[in-house]
Amino acid sequence: MPLDKISYKDYSILKLSFKLWSKLNKRRKYQLFSYLILLLISSFAEVISIASVIPFLSVLALPEKIFNIPSVNAIALSFNIYSPENIRLPITIIFGIIVISTGIIRILNLWVSFRIAASVGSDISSAIFKNIIYKPYLDYSNSGDSIAILNVEINRVINGVIIPQLFFLSSSIICIFLFATLLIINYQATIISALLVILFYFLSINLFKNTLRNNSKLQVKYNQKVIRIIQESLGFIREIILNEKYLFFIKDFDRNNYKLNLINSKSLFIKTYPRILIEPVGIAILSLVGCIIVSRVGFNDALPFIGTLVLGAQRIIPLMQKVYEGVVTTKGAKISLILILQLLDKSPQTKKNNEQFILNKINNKSFESFVSLEIRDIYFRYPNDSKYIFNGINLKINKGDKIAIIGESGSGKSTLVDLLMGLIPPISGDIFINNYDINHCMHKDIRNWRSNLSLVSQNIFLSDSSIKENIAFGIEEENIDYPRIYKTLEISNLVKLVETKKNGIDTLVGENGISLSGGQCQRLAIARGLYKNADFLLLDEATSSLDYETENKILKNLCSSIPDITIVMITHRRTNLNFCNKILKVDDGNLIEIKK
Repeated sequence: MPLDKISYKDYSILKLSFKLWSKLNKRRKYQLFSYLILLLISSFAEVISIASVIPFLSVLALPEKIFNIPSVNAIALSFNIYSPENIRLPITIIFGIIVISTGIIRILNLWVSFRIAASVGSDISSAIFKNIIYKPYLDYSNSGDSIAILNVEINRVINGVIIPQLFFLSSSIICIFLFATLLIINYQATIISALLVILFYFLSINLFKNTLRNNSKLQVKYNQKVIRIIQESLGFIREIILNEKYLFFIKDFDRNNYKLNLINSKSLFIKTYPRILIEPVGIAILSLVGCIIVSRVGFNDALPFIGTLVLGAQRIIPLMQKVYEGVVTTKGAKISLILILQLLDKSPQTKKNNEQFILNKINNKSFESFVSLEIRDIYFRYPNDSKYIFNGINLKINKGDKIAIIGESGSGKSTLVDLLMGLIPPISGDIFINNYDINHCMHKDIRNWRSNLSLVSQNIFLSDSSIKENIAFGIEEENIDYPRIYKTLEISNLVKLVETKKNGIDTLVGENGISLSGGQCQRLAIARGLYKNADFLLLDEATSSLDYETENKILKNLCSSIPDITIVMITHRRTNLNFCNKILKVDDGNLIEIKK
């Protein structure tokens, strides 16, 4: 997806973040509210754990000082504790319980953070996948970009925006509570330390903001390039082996992959380095503060306060680092976030449309069976082309017709098939199915028409699954009609192949049918087209990889087994014309009928 066409490019990262979180459904918003309550509980637990350090260290250093406090003395006597030294163990146990409880709450907080991030990420992935798969046919230009968005950019948003911002939220709230606690203990040291830490992180963010912005753009760019190289190299694997072009693709992959990893390493350094730098500085500041306190009140009295400040700093510095990471990581994922928001803003066909489609199939009788198809005065050209592929063509197809479409390569034969399926709309003219103009019908009506036609394309795609699953395309295994499977195998001349396989129709075909020959793949595609049991069958060079004898047998089986089926066949083989009652030639934008 070109970056110059992306909306939101002038939005601040804060505005983009609000836009993303505003798209949460009600359930996720309720979960986020519950998460905020957990954060408050976690913050109170952190405060109690920090505050409990003072009495704990005081008991260790000066037990009599704590024992002489009236409320403590009264509680101690009620438990038959009469000596100051004897309160050390109970206070230590209480302190241990508080610290362990705080740790458990911290772990729960972490677990909930990741669960919410996973749920939100899953919602986003699902919404974007629906958006991509429901796009208009002409919008499918680059599958590599779609894969990059689904496989890389969504993960970058999850790991670079959602999780860091949840940690930013939790760390910020806990930091505020801890700072408030430390202010009560020693406001001077706390204010000075806090200002230094905040100033350091603020300067770090501003120092690298342009680098993060550029890295965000480059990461998207090189991610898409790397995925495209992988796709193309696997797609050209035969040509690569035959022509010894290994080094060309390896060098291209290494070059772009190195740049991508270099950019990732820079972003990772920017995210990580502040904590490494601030920890020794923090130790130096705490050492100075401790020295000052000891010189004023003595070691025994200073120990509880120094211990509390050290423990507080030990908790606050990682939290401040998470706050910082929440900002810089989000900035680094800005372009990915923009891509995701742009896709989320589009309105794909949703579950409601699917339910309406099912309802419409029950109520609308117009496309229950095919009667006739007529195209009138159709003009068509692709959006970026000035030349028209069709200039006012006309065609009438009746139920049971067997029509051959011939013509030179690139003349528009496959485009005509796409028009008949309603995948692409004509520039002008009308297409009537059973006397209904599908170009002026609702989307659900076009889908009703498509449910009654089947396509076997020259470009075959087979999933890495069994023979039966490839035939019963998109159908759950428990809903497969096995008698229909075997009927399609018979028509497409695949019975002998299945019988030779140990697992029969459960045999795996491999990725894109790698374990089958080209002809076997085509026959499997024909079986898939027949399984749909449609009235209207489109064969787009569907038998081009078959030998004459096999092709002839399949076409005979088809015409004899389903005599009423309507077939439109794109072919370059003259022998196929014997099965057709009408021959049409696409020539220079016109559709000419050829007499047999």
